[in-house]
Amino acid sequence: MSDVVFFEAESNYTTVYLQNCESLIQSGPMAEMENLPEDYPEFMHIHRSLIVNAKHIENYTKGEICMIKPATGHSFEISRRRKSELLQKLSTFQL
Repeated sequence: MSDVVFFEAESNYTTVYLQNCESLIQSGPMAEMENLPEDYPEFMHIHRSLIVNAKHIENYTKGEICMIKPATGHSFEISRRRKSELLQKLSTFQL
């Protein structure tokens, strides 16, 4: 789990993006991972279709629109209701 940067839901599949920029596709919706943050506190939902590992976030902006950039080079907008939770978690794990 420490190599996982983020999970992205796509219909009935979930793509797992790894630290080495590889990706794996697994069958099953994101709902199957609903309890992941309870078992691994470094993971959090930032949007309905995304779960990210806070330990792999390299950069973030916290203006009106909060954006994060994980180690894979992707950029994601954080939902407004998840913004404060994300910023608190980032202060715990890094930056």
